[in-house]
Amino acid sequence: MKKSLVTALIAGAAVLAGAIMLGPQRIALANQATGDEQLATELAELSVPGHNQLAAMTIEDGVTNYAGWGADNETEVEIGSVTKMLTAELLRHEIDNGAVKLETTLGELIDELADPVASVTLEEAVNHTGGLPRLAGVGFTANLGFSVLGTNPYDGIGRDDVVAAANGIEELENRGEEQYSNLGFALLGWALAENADTTYEEMLHDVLLQPLGMHNTFVANEPLPDDEPAGLLNNGRHAQPWVTEGYAPAGMVRSTATDMARFAEYLLDKGLPDYGWARTASAQDSDNDNNASSNNSNNNNAGWHNGQTGGYSCMLVIAPETGRAAFVAGNTPRGVEQIGLQLAGEEVH
Repeated sequence: MKKSLVTALIAGAAVLAGAIMLGPQRIALANQATGDEQLATELAELSVPGHNQLAAMTIEDGVTNYAGWGADNETEVEIGSVTKMLTAELLRHEIDNGAVKLETTLGELIDELADPVASVTLEEAVNHTGGLPRLAGVGFTANLGFSVLGTNPYDGIGRDDVVAAANGIEELENRGEEQYSNLGFALLGWALAENADTTYEEMLHDVLLQPLGMHNTFVANEPLPDDEPAGLLNNGRHAQPWVTEGYAPAGMVRSTATDMARFAEYLLDKGLPDYGWARTASAQDSDNDNNASSNNSNNNNAGWHNGQTGGYSCMLVIAPETGRAAFVAGNTPRGVEQIGLQLAGEEVH
């Protein structure tokens, strides 16, 4: 993943963190430590103003540790765009099974999708190079509500709404260049599911969550109970949970550090695919381009992806070559990218 898109990922998180400015309430790091004492101490040292609850997981030398402040390894969080890496893994699964190819187009799998979006390949969708906009079908009022009040900007958007919005696109802009697209990943997830004659939620459960034992991970595609955990806005008030069917494959999964450790262990063993992930500095500095195996993975390709919602931030780092991984989640929009990278012994240029 090129530097321009890496910059966009981190910059997008920073912009989102500063979007809500109404009625500030004090945010401070929670004072109750949980889990491994050494990791908790490191978390506290790496935290910055704007962090409240933090939960972290590390894997090193085959040992998994958890720690947190005001949260623990079973605390449910919104993982935001880290969901995309689950969707990318569904793509690898379908490629390995011969169901699709990277060259397969979205239009081949979603019957009612029209050109020009129908011509976008799965490879372009997973790598953000299809010329698709960041969003489609999310109106001005929804964005204004999020910016001012922290409401869910995706509220009420279903699968059909996403396809209809995509069909309203007349031109693919800057196709071939990396430009981050939630729309692309939403369509990717739905395309894979419909080709398998199922829903995204069911496919994710059957292919990844159930086999890996990620029993506390689920797609937030319908209204949540009132007692579900909710993060904090940048101003300290409670954020409205992000729930939607349409954009679920791009960022609507909720999980825990324990479940993300199971996903990380799987990726450390299998290696990362050659698509979807942002690469760390160590991966970029290594000449591993010819090491990809037939199952579209590169065991030396350390990578990361962050996630951001109205009330949560998270970071997942996977380094198969060193056998290290880290996941960090916070219940505010304040980014945790640098914490995750440092816990995994990685960095970005």
